[in-house]
Amino acid sequence: MIDYSIFTPLPIVYLNHLMNHTASHSNLSFFKQFLKNPIETGAILPSSESLSEEIVSYIDFAQPACIVEVGTGMGTFTQEILSRIAADSLYV
Repeated sequence: MIDYSIFTPLPIVYLNHLMNHTASHSNLSFFKQFLKNPIETGAILPSSESLSEEIVSYIDFAQPACIVEVGTGMGTFTQEILSRIAADSLYV
């Protein structure tokens, strides 16, 4: 049984910001998908470029590596990894 109580309602102020945000059409579509199926979508908004840059910055791309990206998304992390990965690394 899925426990939906972990999904607390978002404050109205945040929802208003979401509705008025620039490029809000894609964000609003993403958010609507989250409301329809929060377990499957897993996030209320897609990851930003700055978030992917920050997280990927912890990978040492100077060393050959095997990088495994798990999960589906909007491609933000994939693009950042592919822009930095060494030619002799393996990306799965």
